[in-house]
Amino acid sequence: MKSKTQTTLYAVTGMSPAILTETVWALAHEKVPVIPDRVIVATTITGRQVIERELLTPADKPHTDLWNQLRLAILGKHFQQDERLILEPVHLITTPNPRNGRTDWLEDIRTPEENRAAADFLLDDIRTLTENPDTQIIASIAGGRKTMGALLYACMTLIGRETDRLTHVLVTDPFDDPRLKPKFYYPAQSEKLLTDSNGKTHKPVQAKIELADIPFVPLRNAFRDLGAMPGTFASLVQRYTKDLRKTSTGPAEITLDIEGHRIIVDDVEIPASNQELWVLDYLLTAHETKSVPIGQQECADPLAEFLTTHPNPKARAWNVDADKIKRSLSVIRGKLRKKGSHWNIPERSIKLPPFKRKK
Repeated sequence: MKSKTQTTLYAVTGMSPAILTETVWALAHEKVPVIPDRVIVATTITGRQVIERELLTPADKPHTDLWNQLRLAILGKHFQQDERLILEPVHLITTPNPRNGRTDWLEDIRTPEENRAAADFLLDDIRTLTENPDTQIIASIAGGRKTMGALLYACMTLIGRETDRLTHVLVTDPFDDPRLKPKFYYPAQSEKLLTDSNGKTHKPVQAKIELADIPFVPLRNAFRDLGAMPGTFASLVQRYTKDLRKTSTGPAEITLDIEGHRIIVDDVEIPASNQELWVLDYLLTAHETKSVPIGQQECADPLAEFLTTHPNPKARAWNVDADKIKRSLSVIRGKLRKKGSHWNIPERSIKLPPFKRKK
């Protein structure tokens, strides 16, 4: 039985937790409504204090704190039995402190060191979420300092998946003005009139909230052969940059060491069986002469014909079929990926990436 996909809203916030309520409201009112199961907020000590004061402090009103008022407005009267829109304890951004030998929570993010700590923290959070195939991430970059939004965007680009989303929330004027009294959080909030700095009143229900989806390129799709991803933000960027530079320098150089039972792709060396060497030898030759069939089944007869002149009698006697070709290619592919090679034979065809044979 397939597991139900869980939606997690992941947001960075600063001094204005309204971006959280606005994003939740906007998602719930999309053409196809989206109501996150979990809500995770990454922020600093100051940001957490604001969230606790504005969203989580019970007020002298019917449905306690503002967060649960929002849940009531979206989920309906049975919101207290509904397991959606569950706000996790705030994820406080931390940094190692060698002076006291402990990890400290960040008060703010201003220095290069604090930015590096925030980048590593966000990457770690997003990495944990992306490892769960039954979780879709909706990452909001609307809150916090601009660097926080930029870092979250970078993290989603580095390890996000094509099934995830990256969003920014837009609110019409004057409801985006933090000087409104009371503050604006979402159109159905309990306060019916908000006053701006000029003394003019506005009804929250008149606010328009739009959610902008921000395109991003999930680089992890291009680096499936990366293996274990480096743990820090800087290391991952460096690794991607190095590998991109390597892939942009031209075709791979491939050496088949028949006697040594090795396949060497650029500087990556893997052991190979006779069958793996025979299959790859045929494919390289066929691609060079532009005579290779597209499918593995179609390759069986040409490969058998190719092996009839092979010096090894075992090759000439090998009973070739599509399954053996598929198995050999799968093993080669797996070995190359494990060693971090970019030269990756497609799984659904045997068209080879650019190469040149090295004698």
